[in-house]
Amino acid sequence: MDWIEELFGISPDAGSGTLEATIAAAVVLVVLGVVFGAARTRREEAAHVVGGRGARGQGPRREAPPTEGATPPQPASFMNSIAPAIGR
Repeated sequence: MDWIEELFGISPDAGSGTLEATIAAAVVLVVLGVVFGAARTRREEAAHVVGGRGARGQGPRREAPPTEGATPPQPASFMNSIAPAIGR
């Protein structure tokens, strides 16, 4: 790991290889940051409906049709959920 010494003819770390290891670690961290940043961006873009299309272009997203004879879900509120507990 003495490529700086061989390439430039100087020894900033007295031949220990610490500088080379630090540079290699920094490069790895930058590459990982770019890869994970790009993956996150792709996930975020896929989560949004763009131009009325779904994530993979299958058409607009819509809810599943209700099951025959099923009652629609009622909006729940905090007070409705605790009302029986407090005697209202």
